[in-house]
Order: sequence, then C-alpha cells, then structure tokens
Amino acid sequence: MNKGNNIINIVIGAFTIIVVAIIVFIAVKNSPQSSGTLQPAPTVGSNEIDFTLPSFNNNQNYTLSSYKGKKPVILEFMAFWCPHCQNETKVLDQVYSQYSSDVQIIAVQASPYYRGYESTGLTTPAGDSDYQYFKNTLGVQYPILKDPNIATANKYGVTGFPTFYLIDKTGKIVSTTSGEQPLSYLTTFINKYK
Repeated sequence: MNKGNNIINIVIGAFTIIVVAIIVFIAVKNSPQSSGTLQPAPTVGSNEIDFTLPSFNNNQNYTLSSYKGKKPVILEFMAFWCPHCQNETKVLDQVYSQYSSDVQIIAVQASPYYRGYESTGLTTPAGDSDYQYFKNTLGVQYPILKDPNIATANKYGVTGFPTFYLIDKTGKIVSTTSGEQPLSYLTTFINKYK
C-alpha cells in the first residue's frame, strides 16, 4: 500500500511538472517581443530621434518631427503598470490644460505589459483597456502612443519609467531625466523654449 502511494505521488508530481512547463512555454511564446536592441540614450544637445506611432485614443499617427519649428515637445516614455507614471499623469495633465498651445506632450507606452504587471507579474500585453483606465480613472487628456515592439523606446535607450526627453523647437534635446518630475521642471522648460 505504501509503495502504491509512492507511485501515485510520482505520477502526480510528473504530471504537475509537465503542466507547469506547458504553461510557461505558452506564456513565453505569446509574450510581446522587443524589436531591435537597446541603444545608448541620446544626450542633451543631440537631435531627436524621429518616429511615427499611432495613439491609443484614436489611432491617429503622431510624428515627432512634425512639431519642429512649431512647438517644443515633452516626450515621456512610460508604462501602464508603473506607479510613478500613474502619479505623473496629474502633472502632465496640468501642463496639458495650461500650456497645450505652447508645448506638445507625447507619452509613449514603452512596456509591452498591461497595468497589472507590477502587482501580478503576469505578462499580459498592454492594450486599449489600459489606455481607457488612464483616460477614465486618471483623467489623461494628452496622447499616449503605442510602441508595440518597443523599438522607439529602445532607440531612446529607455531603461526605467518614466523617462523624459525635453525637445526644443529645432528638434534638439535640451534636457533628459527619469522619475517623477515636479510641475516646476516642466514649466521652466516651457517658458524658456516656447
């Protein structure tokens, strides 16, 4: 009887290992992949790296270079799951409300994962429901762009969230920083370069 229980336990253990291996294989196979390799981050004084990406809110394409000669740009690389990015929406919305005629805010979703990633560890792809959460719950008014293969974030050397590039009207990067930023950091930039 004891020998029979041991065989049953071995079969159950082997079956569990096989099921877990299949689940891991499917999760890895279906997770979004990054396109391109991580590049060194552009430095202050260098030219912007142009891109065209669709927005979550209306699939309108935004081209970074289209603002040259018109407006400076606050370029934020963010992640839906990042609590600092969620906190930063209040500051960016305030800037958007008060200075939208003077500056263009562009946020790029630079992580392939949905807003629950940090708390659950699940690698569910980010999607429109994450954008709707940002819009409806956090009140985001400015465009958030899709970077589905994270190629643009890789070109900008993004390794943490949020990452900011402040770009003047000529397309030059005049400041770069990471982490939550106070309103004064952004308004100083706007007042100097508008």
